[in-house]
Amino acid sequence: MSDTLDSLLFCGGKRACGERGVNGGLYACCPVAATGIPLEEFVLDPARPFDGTPFRAPMFAERADGYYDLVIWVGEGPYPFVPDVLEEGRSRGFSRKVPPEAITTPTPELPESPWCGPGKEAHGDANTPCTFHLWPLSALRSCKGHEVTALQAGVMDGGRLAEITTPSVAYSVRYPEEYDGAVFEYQPGAVVALPLSHFEYINTESDEVPIKVAEKVRLAGYQILVCRE
Repeated sequence: MSDTLDSLLFCGGKRACGERGVNGGLYACCPVAATGIPLEEFVLDPARPFDGTPFRAPMFAERADGYYDLVIWVGEGPYPFVPDVLEEGRSRGFSRKVPPEAITTPTPELPESPWCGPGKEAHGDANTPCTFHLWPLSALRSCKGHEVTALQAGVMDGGRLAEITTPSVAYSVRYPEEYDGAVFEYQPGAVVALPLSHFEYINTESDEVPIKVAEKVRLAGYQILVCRE
């Protein structure tokens, strides 16, 4: 992930949830870049429980410090497993269509992910399940939009590998080292907290952005890029 616009890749392209084709659409973005920060640094581990119901439009959640987080619901339909959307974002960046009201002052810092990740001790039990265990667990079930193929050759840390293929990306995971056939019940939760890098505005005819939108972006301290898709 990248928090600058240096050497970034635009956040467009085919995604499991569809393509950005609405002229005049405004997208909040967190791109990828060769000089960016690894995705694992932004994964919330353990995940933050979410007690609400599914919602379509992005919503705001006020933090104790007075800033707001832009909260996005990711549906099970296009993304059957959590790693599907995260690996798509690792490859293409993260992008979500938002209303102009989503242009707010940047949050000074992101929530800390205290558990796994580079240089952090592994964990995981019934009370604090490890978010990173979702990768090997995703190899246990193949379904529409999430095809699992066992790899005959190659190992990862001494374990068997599986390739996961989604409509937008393919990635490899290690099968769980121990599995007794139990059926897992998943609950909604916040699994990643990303910095808002910039906005992208879809204009298929010119490089212009509506004056009110451009001014609101400028006052909030962001840049806005014009894209054809």
